[in-house]
Amino acid sequence: MKKIFLTTAMFLVLVSSASAEIKVLFDNTHAQIAGSAHWTIVSGYSSFADHLSANGYQVNSLNVGPITPETLREFDVFVIPEPNNPFSEAEISTIKKFTSEGGGLLLIGDHFGADRNNNGWDAVRIYNEFTGDFGFTFDKKTMSEHPIAYKNKECSVTNGVDSIGAWGGTSISVLAPESVMKLFSFSEKYGGNPYIVIARYGTGRIAAIGDSSPFDDGTKDTSVIPPVRLYNNYHMTQHDHPQMGLGLVNWCSGRSGSDIVLTPKAP
Repeated sequence: MKKIFLTTAMFLVLVSSASAEIKVLFDNTHAQIAGSAHWTIVSGYSSFADHLSANGYQVNSLNVGPITPETLREFDVFVIPEPNNPFSEAEISTIKKFTSEGGGLLLIGDHFGADRNNNGWDAVRIYNEFTGDFGFTFDKKTMSEHPIAYKNKECSVTNGVDSIGAWGGTSISVLAPESVMKLFSFSEKYGGNPYIVIARYGTGRIAAIGDSSPFDDGTKDTSVIPPVRLYNNYHMTQHDHPQMGLGLVNWCSGRSGSDIVLTPKAP
């Protein structure tokens, strides 16, 4: 059952009981519903949020910005679904500090040129304003591959995930291989770069994926007019998208990953 409450600092939509120990915050302040995107926990990403809730996470949505240290103080993992408005310098500084001091960060990207609100910014450009500091960048590419060709690493994060897809996504370039690990990669046809990576930054953990489509469950935000067409990629039986999403959040929260050795990149 979903609950809603209002604070002076922010508006949060809760999707699980208040007793859950690990708190996850989804960003909904950077045009996550622009164009054909409905990447919120009450629309296209609602099944993802419900799955996290069913696995012991308290899932929340930030619907009023900006992102501040006070915003993130109560949370363990910050999830950014494909942004279409850029982050301010202050927000970037806040996100980096949150992560370097032990927070978990999940970055969900999309293909190059996916500028859904026509403001000159797509997720690739937005993320590359700061992800180089984490040891990776999103590539200026567009490609679809389903299933993704290569599973690079058998580990606690990828356990139970054998098949995933990309529908107009991009790859990721690793700049600091000692701090960033490839989990899944595109075929050589698309350059062979990774589709999903995990990283260490300070005392925090990061996961990044090059497409927003795998989390889309087809649920529309009825307040968005005109209605758009969505796709239920999340529940495709031939792919393991729910387990993939859970695995990435488990890594970010520290629930998994004790078997992974990475040298944290210094802030």
